[in-house]
Amino acid sequence: MSDARHWAMEGARWNPGGRLRRTGPKPPPYAEDMRWGRVCTRVLAITRTLGGIGDDPEIAQPSPDFFHQLSDVLGRTARICALEAELLTSS
Repeated sequence: MSDARHWAMEGARWNPGGRLRRTGPKPPPYAEDMRWGRVCTRVLAITRTLGGIGDDPEIAQPSPDFFHQLSDVLGRTARICALEAELLTSS
C-alpha cells in the first residue's frame, strides 16, 4: 500500500500538470496503509505456510474441511475489502 502511495506521489512530482488536470479521490490516511499492510503480511504468511506443507513429506496434508474453512475466511475477507473499497471511492 505504501509503495502505491509512493509511486503516486512520484508521478505527481514528475508531472505536476497532471495533478492539476486530473483530480481523483482523496487517498486514504496513512494508518490505512499500515492496516492493510498487516493484512497482506498475514495472508502471505498463510500462503507460504501452505506452500511449505506441500513440499514436506513428513507433514500430514490438511483435511479438505480445512481448505473449505480457509476459502470461506478468504471469501469473507474479499467481501470486506470490496465493501471498504466502495466506501473509499464514494467519499
